[in-house]
Amino acid sequence: MSKVPDSLKPFLKEVSASLREKTYQKLILSRPLSNNEQVPTKVTVRPVLIQEEIHYQWVERVGPRELHQNLSADQLIQRVPSILGTLLGDARLFTSEAEICARYKGRGHFQMHRAKSQSLGSEPEAHNREKNYIIPPNEPCPFLAKAGIMSADGRVKAPMYHKFRQINRYLELIRDLKGTLQKPGSLRVVDYGCGKSYLTFALHHYLTVVEQRSVEMTGLDQRPDVIATCTAIADELQLTGLDFRVGQIVDLPIEGKIDLAVSLHACDTATDEALAAAVLREAQVIVAVPCCQHELRPQIRGESLSGLWKHGILAERFAADVTDALRALWLEQQGYQVQVIEFIELEHTPKNLAIRAVRVAKPSRESIRLAKERSQALKELCGITTTWLDRWDEQQVSAK
Repeated sequence: MSKVPDSLKPFLKEVSASLREKTYQKLILSRPLSNNEQVPTKVTVRPVLIQEEIHYQWVERVGPRELHQNLSADQLIQRVPSILGTLLGDARLFTSEAEICARYKGRGHFQMHRAKSQSLGSEPEAHNREKNYIIPPNEPCPFLAKAGIMSADGRVKAPMYHKFRQINRYLELIRDLKGTLQKPGSLRVVDYGCGKSYLTFALHHYLTVVEQRSVEMTGLDQRPDVIATCTAIADELQLTGLDFRVGQIVDLPIEGKIDLAVSLHACDTATDEALAAAVLREAQVIVAVPCCQHELRPQIRGESLSGLWKHGILAERFAADVTDALRALWLEQQGYQVQVIEFIELEHTPKNLAIRAVRVAKPSRESIRLAKERSQALKELCGITTTWLDRWDEQQVSAK
């Protein structure tokens, strides 16, 4: 390792002292000093408990990927000056007493600034800006224990804290919409592409335990082994009103209207299938978190967009954003009020957008017309001829 600049040493002493005195909460390194795509854009370092010992989880974002490594305190002290001032130019250290910033000004010189602490909390890996989780830590929750996220006594396992936060954020999205789900009686809920069903079980827990609602809830997935596992867990935990079925999203019949349709991380056009199935069943509320979006990437063309194609990561992100924008506009054409919002912080996952839609009782013709015009204009700008949802619409018209 090259010699540490004298102007950086005070900051490293602050890091070392916070580790020694147990006041350390989080370190963020950012501001790439080059345009090299292999250079990390951000590093976040949090304390984690591993076998009752504190380590420091180094999470390095390079393009769409995250690289994780657990370091000792000594390894962290050695790692920081190897990247700060060479690859990244800004550092922010959060402790229980202060927030200390170091900024690289060039030619080996760093400028340091100290401010009063805005405490993130003292528990390793918690760093909880949301003061009240819907499912609180340190309280036993059977489905989380069965999923390996909590211990039997309610402690969240350090490597699974990101999943614990994701589950709670998901439930916040649902809670924000509960005013639209006030009908009497049981709620009809469908999870399209439920997978291992962390979030299916979480939603069932929220609706039945937290909100004290009766539910008729179905998880759908095409993999028989996954459905068998989920069914066994539901039976073991004696979860009433919850069943799992094997089948394709658009082919499996679900009779009657749906109150709440969800689809979390359904890959590529499976998200479109879930949206179409939910609209077909006149779902009152739809919440979808898309995963990979590859359908439109080969179609997007146009001289005005040629600058994007020089960099694959920009083209990929742009195609994903266009895909989700067209999905939102399609839902508006079906008579829904739509929001596209952050699902979970980008530092946890690059798949961080959620589409949240509420069915409008009497949508105006003007709003539907405007959504169609905006959708067509966006497709023309990008050279897109058709989408999965366009083709599904055509099939519905032909079937009538």
